[in-house]
Amino acid sequence: MDFLSPSFAGYNAARMLAMLVVPTLTAYTILELARQVQRSTGSRRGLWLGCGSLAVAMGVSCTIELSAGYRIGTSPIPSPDHLLQALCCCIGCILALFSLSRPKVPTGWVIASSLALAFGFTAVDDVSGLFRTHRDLAEYEASGLSFLVAAAASYLFLKIGALAKLQQMSSPVRKLGATMAMGLLMAGCLVFTFQTDKSVALVGTEDFLAGGFPLTALCLGTISVLVIALGATSVSRQTFLLTKELQSSLDQQRMRDVIVDQRVTRLQNEALLQEMQERQSAEGQLLFAAFHDSLTGLENRSSVSLKLEDLLPTRQRQQSRPWALLLNLDDLKGVNDLVGRCAGDMVLQEVAKRLARFTLEEDVLARVGGDEFLLLSKHIPTVEQALRKAHLMLSSVEEQIAAAGVVVNLSASIGLCEVGTSQHNSEDVFRDADTAVQVAKREGGGRCKLFVSTMRDDVLEAQRKKMELKSAVELKEFVLYYQPFVDMRDRSIYGVEALIRWNHPTKGLVGPGSFIPLAEETGQILAIGLWALHQACREFAVLQANSSRDLLVSVNVSPRQLFETPFLKILQDVLDDTGMPPSQLQLEITESIFIKDATSIGSLLHDIRALGVKVAFDDFGTGYSSLSYLTRYPIDTLKVDQSFVRAMNLSEGGTNLILFIVALAHEFKMSVTAEGVEEIEHESALLKQGCMHAQGYLYSRPVPLDAMISLLRTGLALSKAPKSMSATASRLLLVGGVAALPTP
Repeated sequence: MDFLSPSFAGYNAARMLAMLVVPTLTAYTILELARQVQRSTGSRRGLWLGCGSLAVAMGVSCTIELSAGYRIGTSPIPSPDHLLQALCCCIGCILALFSLSRPKVPTGWVIASSLALAFGFTAVDDVSGLFRTHRDLAEYEASGLSFLVAAAASYLFLKIGALAKLQQMSSPVRKLGATMAMGLLMAGCLVFTFQTDKSVALVGTEDFLAGGFPLTALCLGTISVLVIALGATSVSRQTFLLTKELQSSLDQQRMRDVIVDQRVTRLQNEALLQEMQERQSAEGQLLFAAFHDSLTGLENRSSVSLKLEDLLPTRQRQQSRPWALLLNLDDLKGVNDLVGRCAGDMVLQEVAKRLARFTLEEDVLARVGGDEFLLLSKHIPTVEQALRKAHLMLSSVEEQIAAAGVVVNLSASIGLCEVGTSQHNSEDVFRDADTAVQVAKREGGGRCKLFVSTMRDDVLEAQRKKMELKSAVELKEFVLYYQPFVDMRDRSIYGVEALIRWNHPTKGLVGPGSFIPLAEETGQILAIGLWALHQACREFAVLQANSSRDLLVSVNVSPRQLFETPFLKILQDVLDDTGMPPSQLQLEITESIFIKDATSIGSLLHDIRALGVKVAFDDFGTGYSSLSYLTRYPIDTLKVDQSFVRAMNLSEGGTNLILFIVALAHEFKMSVTAEGVEEIEHESALLKQGCMHAQGYLYSRPVPLDAMISLLRTGLALSKAPKSMSATASRLLLVGGVAALPTP
């Protein structure tokens, strides 16, 4: 076993340095090439594997030459053992590079690569043994031991390389230590292998730098190839890193673009969502505005119409008793004139709140007009309960309302109709409820009326009359009649009252009681009153020309004329236009005008008196009489109502009442005129009470202008009708005893 005692006599310092540098550089090249092969794909992977294997094989071969000390000789043709050695080294290097390039180095590949490298390390000895006929047992033992040592060293070499590859991102010192360990392991393995093989001829120290193909050139060439391979891997690695960095930059840019796109998409989605929400909100607001009243927030006519359309078929199939209660404020315009439109809106809001107290869960409260509210109640069992609910609603509305520092007193009218009894659609329901409201208003307002079918004919007749009256105003189908004022002491005519008649194209002459209330309701009274005033002043000249004394002309004035027109200017214009002397004109008013706005009316009456026009209090004692009116306002004449005159001979109280009125007028220096004098007894009694002036059927009925002129010329001829006929005549000739423009 003397082969275990190798001799190192042939090694010098240069050879030892080369044996350290070449295998270490080879080991480092293997690790770099393994990483390059691992990063490459396709044909580039095969190119790096082949070229790298040749470079590594050259390094291994050079290490073998340095360890064995072969003399390569001068022959350009290599020997078979060198070719086999190079081939085995290439195969071993290919397997080693392929093993180390795997993500996880498998043990099987490591063993195969170790055997291939070991065979390459010991191939010279094996090939040489083929050409010798006699080999002793020691030589075979040395070859086997060399192969085993080479295989074990190769296995450790590859394991260290695999471990270094796994730690390639760690400290460079560890990586350098691993490559040096691999290089020393390779060099030591080869030195041990060839020092124990006695069949190999060694080269001495003196021959290392001499000969046909010196080892120095081989070492330098090998180092150059390995350096070139390392340079190529370094360039490739830098290219890879740059490519990776560029790819990373592109990925980051792509990621930023994706993030930006996502952010833009998110912002677009948020904007779209916000737009959708705003659109839904706008649609909701439009829908709410389409079916609700903007002032009170209640439902409007359109909304309640739809619900009525749904309710009518249900009413026909079920036994429910729905009711429609339509409330109309009697004088909303007057409220707006008194407190202003803004305060009037506050009043409407308060009315809506009060009416809301009477709505049940299934009821519907709606504002269906400027001053109209409709309560649709789904079930009220009886008519009595419906009327009771309507009266409660009226009471609630009539309670005082404070708006803008002003206390407002409202009144309203309610029309009730049961839904589905005779209606076919919602408009029929509105029509019937409105018909009942109109009837309530014609009866004075402030009340509830239950709709009955006969009301519809009455309302249609009223509508027809309204149209006819409007046409009469446009065509001026009116005429003035006159009734004389008489001084009962000598029965002389000292004045006349102008009384209007409608010269109807089909009905003939119509008295004021048939159309004046309708004119008041529709507002046509403004035009009619102006025409009557102007016509009376125009005809005054003819009347005065046929009178032997200064004649007084009295004209009735409606409260609406005083409140809704610039009456003082109108009066002045009429006087200027007709030349009427102001002192011979008298305006008859009723005391009801003071209820609405006594202050402004009092101021207007003072202005009228300042023009010289006289003022008469008509129907004194029948309305809202107040003695304060007589002291506060300029009144020239009190006209005693005909009801007091008729009661005078029936009881002592009637006589005393006339006596009180006459005494009161004299106290305030006013004249007194008794209306409705029909009996000579009336005349005598009035004279006894101190009343000197009168008008009535006893003297004359209202007559046209021509007849009045005749009376002024010829004087009066008293009626000789008996007492029993006076009442009948009064009824038949009622049109002659009513004031031209009575108030409601």
